[in-house]
Amino acid sequence: MLFDTVKSLCNSHKITIAELERGTKLGNGTIRKWNDSSPNSDRFEAVADYFGVSTDFLLGRNAMSEQACELAKTVDKLPPEKQDLIKCYVKVIQKEGGT
Repeated sequence: MLFDTVKSLCNSHKITIAELERGTKLGNGTIRKWNDSSPNSDRFEAVADYFGVSTDFLLGRNAMSEQACELAKTVDKLPPEKQDLIKCYVKVIQKEGGT
Protein backbone atom coordinates (compact mmCIF):
# COMPACT_ATOMS: atom_id res chain seq x y z
CA MET A 1 0.00 0.00 0.00
CA LEU A 2 2.78 2.48 0.89
CA PHE A 3 4.57 1.95 -2.40
CA ASP A 4 1.30 2.29 -4.32
CA THR A 5 0.54 5.59 -2.58
CA VAL A 6 4.01 6.95 -3.36
CA LYS A 7 3.74 5.78 -6.96
CA SER A 8 0.35 7.49 -7.28
CA LEU A 9 1.80 10.73 -5.89
CA CYS A 10 4.66 10.50 -8.37
CA ASN A 11 2.20 10.05 -11.22
CA SER A 12 0.09 13.01 -10.13
CA HIS A 13 3.23 15.18 -9.88
CA LYS A 14 4.46 13.88 -13.23
CA ILE A 15 7.74 12.55 -11.89
CA THR A 16 9.29 9.10 -11.80
CA ILE A 17 10.18 7.21 -8.67
CA ALA A 18 13.84 7.62 -9.65
CA GLU A 19 13.36 11.42 -9.79
CA LEU A 20 11.73 11.31 -6.35
CA GLU A 21 14.65 9.31 -4.99
CA ARG A 22 17.10 11.86 -6.37
CA GLY A 23 14.99 14.74 -5.06
CA THR A 24 14.92 13.27 -1.56
CA LYS A 25 18.54 12.06 -1.71
CA LEU A 26 17.54 8.42 -1.37
CA GLY A 27 19.51 5.64 -2.99
CA ASN A 28 18.46 4.21 -6.33
CA GLY A 29 15.80 1.55 -5.80
CA THR A 30 15.14 2.50 -2.18
CA ILE A 31 11.45 3.26 -2.63
CA ARG A 32 10.76 0.13 -4.68
CA LYS A 33 11.97 -1.92 -1.73
CA TRP A 34 9.04 -0.53 0.28
CA ASN A 35 6.88 -3.11 -1.48
CA ASP A 36 8.49 -5.76 0.72
CA SER A 37 9.86 -3.93 3.75
CA SER A 38 9.19 -0.86 5.86
CA PRO A 39 11.32 2.24 5.37
CA ASN A 40 13.18 3.92 8.19
CA SER A 41 11.44 7.00 9.54
CA ASP A 42 13.90 9.54 8.07
CA ARG A 43 13.36 8.27 4.54
CA PHE A 44 9.65 7.98 5.02
CA GLU A 45 9.38 11.54 6.34
CA ALA A 46 11.55 12.85 3.49
CA VAL A 47 9.04 11.53 0.96
CA ALA A 48 6.08 12.94 2.91
CA ASP A 49 7.82 16.34 3.11
CA TYR A 50 8.66 16.26 -0.59
CA PHE A 51 4.99 15.93 -1.51
CA GLY A 52 3.68 18.09 1.33
CA VAL A 53 1.57 15.30 2.79
CA SER A 54 1.46 13.69 6.20
CA THR A 55 3.03 10.35 6.98
CA ASP A 56 -0.49 9.25 7.94
CA PHE A 57 -1.59 10.00 4.38
CA LEU A 58 1.25 7.85 3.00
CA LEU A 59 0.13 5.03 5.27
CA GLY A 60 -3.45 5.32 4.07
CA ARG A 61 -4.78 6.54 7.40
CA ASN A 62 -6.46 9.50 5.73
CA ALA A 63 -8.03 7.37 3.07
CA MET A 64 -10.25 9.05 0.54
CA SER A 65 -13.78 7.91 0.06
CA GLU A 66 -14.41 5.40 -2.69
CA GLN A 67 -16.09 8.14 -4.74
CA ALA A 68 -13.07 10.43 -4.36
CA CYS A 69 -10.73 7.61 -5.41
CA GLU A 70 -12.78 6.97 -8.55
CA LEU A 71 -12.76 10.67 -9.38
CA ALA A 72 -8.99 10.82 -8.91
CA LYS A 73 -8.53 7.84 -11.22
CA THR A 74 -10.72 9.51 -13.84
CA VAL A 75 -8.74 12.75 -13.62
CA ASP A 76 -5.44 10.82 -13.89
CA LYS A 77 -6.60 9.46 -17.26
CA LEU A 78 -7.24 12.93 -18.69
CA PRO A 79 -4.69 14.74 -20.86
CA PRO A 80 -2.38 17.09 -18.91
CA GLU A 81 -4.08 20.27 -20.16
CA LYS A 82 -7.45 19.08 -18.85
CA GLN A 83 -5.86 18.07 -15.53
CA ASP A 84 -4.45 21.60 -15.26
CA LEU A 85 -7.90 23.03 -15.93
CA ILE A 86 -9.38 20.93 -13.14
CA LYS A 87 -6.65 22.13 -10.76
CA CYS A 88 -7.58 25.73 -11.62
CA TYR A 89 -11.27 25.03 -10.97
CA VAL A 90 -10.45 23.48 -7.61
CA LYS A 91 -8.37 26.52 -6.59
CA VAL A 92 -11.27 28.82 -7.49
CA ILE A 93 -13.72 26.70 -5.53
CA GLN A 94 -11.39 26.61 -2.52
CA LYS A 95 -11.05 30.42 -2.58
CA GLU A 96 -14.82 30.88 -2.83
CA GLY A 97 -15.41 28.41 -0.02
CA GLY A 98 -12.87 30.08 2.23
CA THR A 99 -10.66 27.01 2.56
